[in-house]
This record gives sequence, C-alpha cells and structure tokens, in this order.
Amino acid sequence: MDINIIANNMYLKPTILEYLKQEYPRIVHKGEIGRLAILKWNYENENAGRRCRELENDKLIKKIPDEKNQTQYQYIPQKECVKPLNWGKPVQKQLI
Repeated sequence: MDINIIANNMYLKPTILEYLKQEYPRIVHKGEIGRLAILKWNYENENAGRRCRELENDKLIKKIPDEKNQTQYQYIPQKECVKPLNWGKPVQKQLI
C-alpha cells in the first residue's frame, strides 16, 4: 500500500504508525519521520514528534535512543487476537 495515499486519506498519527509498520523491523530516525511529515504528508515536524510520543504512550511504537542519544522509533508488532472456542456462547455457571 502506498504511504502517500494513506497520508492523503488519514490523520498524521495513523499515517506514522502505518509507515513504521511497513518499515518494520527497521528502526527509523525521528528526522526521517519529520521530513516525511513536511515533504509528503503536509504536516509540521513538531506535529510528527508529538504524534510519535503519543504512539509511544499508546505502546504501539517504541523509542530507541542511538549512540548519539538521538531518538529513533520502531513499530511494536501487536499480538493477534484469537477468539476463544466458546466465543459468543452464553457462559454456564456451575453451582458448587
């Protein structure tokens, strides 16, 4: 899926998340996200930084400082939601 099409149809936070998903397992420097925000997604760099911090607080991405203590981000793969076998069936209580 083209990230530019995503950016035109979505807000910045899901656009950044989708970009990091596509780049996984690569670690992406915050400057790269900031440049994309300005040049391709038509947002300001400060907005991109704020949205990355929100995604980190939501535990969707992780912040990884590099050797110069500059911020980098990486997508955190989400576990698949597996439905239990009795999904949607009423639960029967047993009397003891």
